[in-house]
Amino acid sequence: MSGEGGPHGSLSPFACGYTPSVVHRTANVADPEASGRAGVQHARVMARARNIMVGFDGSEGADRALERAAELLGYGSILTVVTVSNNGTSSSETVERAREQLLRRQLSATYLERRGDPTSLLVDSAEAIGADLVVVGRTRNRPPAADGLGTVSAGVVRSAPCDVLVVS
Repeated sequence: MSGEGGPHGSLSPFACGYTPSVVHRTANVADPEASGRAGVQHARVMARARNIMVGFDGSEGADRALERAAELLGYGSILTVVTVSNNGTSSSETVERAREQLLRRQLSATYLERRGDPTSLLVDSAEAIGADLVVVGRTRNRPPAADGLGTVSAGVVRSAPCDVLVVS
Protein backbone atom coordinates (compact mmCIF):
# COMPACT_ATOMS: atom_id res chain seq x y z
CA MET A 1 0.00 0.00 0.00
CA SER A 2 2.42 2.68 -1.05
CA GLY A 3 -0.19 4.75 -2.86
CA GLU A 4 -0.83 8.41 -2.51
CA GLY A 5 -1.61 8.12 1.21
CA GLY A 6 1.75 6.54 2.10
CA PRO A 7 2.40 3.25 3.83
CA HIS A 8 -0.82 3.38 5.84
CA GLY A 9 -3.29 3.43 2.96
CA SER A 10 -5.32 6.33 1.71
CA LEU A 11 -5.33 8.43 4.91
CA SER A 12 -3.46 11.63 4.30
CA PRO A 13 -2.97 14.66 6.54
CA PHE A 14 -5.68 16.33 4.39
CA ALA A 15 -8.14 13.72 5.69
CA CYS A 16 -7.46 14.96 9.22
CA GLY A 17 -9.05 18.33 8.53
CA TYR A 18 -5.87 20.35 8.08
CA THR A 19 -6.69 22.01 4.76
CA PRO A 20 -7.58 25.61 5.40
CA SER A 21 -8.23 27.80 2.40
CA VAL A 22 -5.79 30.68 2.07
CA VAL A 23 -5.89 33.67 -0.18
CA HIS A 24 -2.93 34.70 -2.31
CA ARG A 25 -2.98 38.22 -3.74
CA THR A 26 -1.49 38.50 -7.21
CA ALA A 27 -1.56 41.03 -9.99
CA ASN A 28 -4.04 39.93 -12.63
CA VAL A 29 -2.23 40.82 -15.87
CA ALA A 30 -4.76 39.00 -18.08
CA ASP A 31 -7.50 41.47 -17.15
CA PRO A 32 -6.70 44.98 -18.40
CA GLU A 33 -9.37 46.45 -16.10
CA ALA A 34 -7.53 44.96 -13.13
CA SER A 35 -4.37 47.00 -13.65
CA GLY A 36 -3.55 48.67 -10.40
CA ARG A 37 -5.65 46.33 -8.27
CA ALA A 38 -4.80 42.91 -6.94
CA GLY A 39 -6.57 39.82 -8.23
CA VAL A 40 -7.41 37.05 -5.80
CA GLN A 41 -6.61 33.39 -6.23
CA HIS A 42 -7.67 30.69 -3.79
CA ALA A 43 -5.27 27.87 -3.07
CA ARG A 44 -5.41 24.87 -0.75
CA VAL A 45 -2.45 24.47 1.56
CA MET A 46 -1.87 22.05 4.36
CA ALA A 47 -1.34 23.49 7.83
CA ARG A 48 0.57 21.11 10.06
CA ALA A 49 -0.27 20.55 13.68
CA ARG A 50 2.37 22.33 15.72
CA ASN A 51 1.80 20.68 19.09
CA ILE A 52 0.98 16.98 18.78
CA MET A 53 0.25 14.75 21.75
CA VAL A 54 0.04 10.97 21.50
CA GLY A 55 -1.36 8.60 24.11
CA PHE A 56 0.94 5.59 24.42
CA ASP A 57 0.33 2.47 26.49
CA GLY A 58 2.62 0.04 24.66
CA SER A 59 -0.22 -1.72 22.82
CA GLU A 60 -0.31 -2.40 19.07
CA GLY A 61 -2.77 0.45 18.64
CA ALA A 62 -0.46 2.78 20.55
CA ASP A 63 2.47 1.73 18.33
CA ARG A 64 0.43 2.66 15.25
CA ALA A 65 -0.62 5.97 16.84
CA LEU A 66 2.99 6.85 17.67
CA GLU A 67 4.08 6.05 14.11
CA ARG A 68 1.29 8.21 12.66
CA ALA A 69 2.11 11.09 15.03
CA ALA A 70 5.75 10.86 13.94
CA GLU A 71 4.66 11.04 10.29
CA LEU A 72 2.62 14.17 10.97
CA LEU A 73 5.49 16.08 12.57
CA GLY A 74 6.75 19.03 10.61
CA TYR A 75 9.57 21.50 11.09
CA GLY A 76 9.08 23.22 14.43
CA SER A 77 6.42 20.78 15.62
CA ILE A 78 6.48 19.49 19.19
CA LEU A 79 5.63 15.90 20.07
CA THR A 80 4.53 14.94 23.57
CA VAL A 81 4.11 11.27 24.48
CA VAL A 82 1.78 10.67 27.41
CA THR A 83 1.74 7.30 29.16
CA VAL A 84 -0.95 6.55 31.72
CA SER A 85 -0.78 3.76 34.25
CA ASN A 86 -4.04 3.06 36.04
CA ASN A 87 -2.95 0.05 38.06
CA GLY A 88 -0.26 1.70 40.18
CA THR A 89 2.66 0.20 38.26
CA SER A 90 5.49 2.22 36.76
CA SER A 91 5.24 3.14 33.12
CA SER A 92 9.02 3.56 32.68
CA GLU A 93 9.26 0.50 30.41
CA THR A 94 6.45 1.87 28.26
CA VAL A 95 8.18 5.26 28.05
CA GLU A 96 11.44 3.59 27.07
CA ARG A 97 9.69 1.65 24.31
CA ALA A 98 8.20 4.85 22.88
CA ARG A 99 11.57 6.61 23.15
CA GLU A 100 13.32 3.80 21.25
CA GLN A 101 10.64 3.82 18.53
CA LEU A 102 11.12 7.57 18.00
CA LEU A 103 14.92 7.43 18.19
CA ARG A 104 14.93 4.95 15.29
CA ARG A 105 13.30 7.76 13.30
CA GLN A 106 15.74 10.30 14.80
CA LEU A 107 12.91 12.19 16.51
CA SER A 108 12.76 13.61 19.99
CA ALA A 109 9.76 14.13 22.23
CA THR A 110 8.70 15.18 25.68
CA TYR A 111 7.46 12.30 27.85
CA LEU A 112 4.80 12.63 30.52
CA GLU A 113 3.98 9.78 32.88
CA ARG A 114 0.58 9.93 34.56
CA ARG A 115 -1.30 7.65 36.97
CA GLY A 116 -5.06 7.32 37.03
CA ASP A 117 -7.94 7.21 34.57
CA PRO A 118 -6.49 7.20 31.01
CA THR A 119 -9.33 9.14 29.37
CA SER A 120 -9.44 12.05 31.79
CA LEU A 121 -5.65 12.25 32.10
CA LEU A 122 -5.15 12.30 28.31
CA VAL A 123 -7.75 15.05 27.95
CA ASP A 124 -6.28 17.02 30.88
CA SER A 125 -2.76 16.64 29.47
CA ALA A 126 -3.86 17.86 26.03
CA GLU A 127 -5.39 20.93 27.61
CA ALA A 128 -2.39 21.56 29.87
CA ILE A 129 0.17 21.48 27.05
CA GLY A 130 -2.03 23.30 24.54
CA ALA A 131 -2.09 20.42 22.06
CA ASP A 132 -3.70 21.12 18.72
CA LEU A 133 -3.87 17.43 17.83
CA VAL A 134 -4.20 14.31 19.98
CA VAL A 135 -3.36 10.97 18.38
CA VAL A 136 -4.65 7.76 19.98
CA GLY A 137 -4.73 4.18 18.79
CA ARG A 138 -7.62 1.78 18.70
CA THR A 139 -6.93 -1.74 19.89
CA ARG A 140 -8.07 -4.17 17.21
CA ASN A 141 -8.49 -7.29 19.34
CA ARG A 142 -11.17 -5.81 21.62
CA PRO A 143 -14.79 -5.59 20.52
CA PRO A 144 -15.51 -1.97 19.60
CA ALA A 145 -18.23 0.08 21.22
CA ALA A 146 -21.32 1.08 19.25
CA ASP A 147 -19.41 4.01 17.71
CA GLY A 148 -16.59 1.70 16.53
CA LEU A 149 -14.09 3.10 19.03
CA GLY A 150 -12.64 1.76 22.23
CA THR A 151 -13.52 3.21 25.62
CA VAL A 152 -10.46 5.46 25.94
CA SER A 153 -10.37 6.69 22.34
CA ALA A 154 -14.13 7.41 22.38
CA GLY A 155 -13.78 9.36 25.62
CA VAL A 156 -10.88 11.39 24.24
CA VAL A 157 -12.81 12.15 21.04
CA ARG A 158 -15.79 13.38 23.10
CA SER A 159 -13.83 15.49 25.59
CA ALA A 160 -10.54 16.68 24.05
CA PRO A 161 -10.05 20.43 23.67
CA CYS A 162 -8.62 19.93 20.15
CA ASP A 163 -8.74 17.68 17.11
CA VAL A 164 -8.31 13.93 17.70
CA LEU A 165 -6.96 11.36 15.27
CA VAL A 166 -7.89 7.77 16.08
CA VAL A 167 -5.53 5.35 14.33
CA SER A 168 -6.86 1.86 13.57
